[in-house]
Amino acid sequence: MNDSEQSVPYALEALEAMAEYGCANPHCKHQHKPGEVFLVQKCHPITGVNVSYVKGSGVLTIKCHTCEALVAEISVNLLPIRYA
Repeated sequence: MNDSEQSVPYALEALEAMAEYGCANPHCKHQHKPGEVFLVQKCHPITGVNVSYVKGSGVLTIKCHTCEALVAEISVNLLPIRYA
C-alpha cells in the first residue's frame, strides 16, 4: 500500500448488512445468494479486482484491476489445514 492509500476496515455492522444485501455496490441489480458478499470497486466497477496475499501476513488485499486503487484489506485467521 502506498502513502496515498488508506485502509479503512469495515465495521462488523457494515459487513453484516452487505451479507444481507449481497454486494458492496448499492446499485447492483444481480441476485446474490444469502450470506454472499461481493466487494466491488467504485472507480471501475465492471473491470474486476486483483486479490493478493503475502505469505504469513494474514491479510488479503483487493485492488481495482484497472487502476490498482485499494478496494479492501481483509484480515484472515491462519489455521492449520485439516485433511479428512
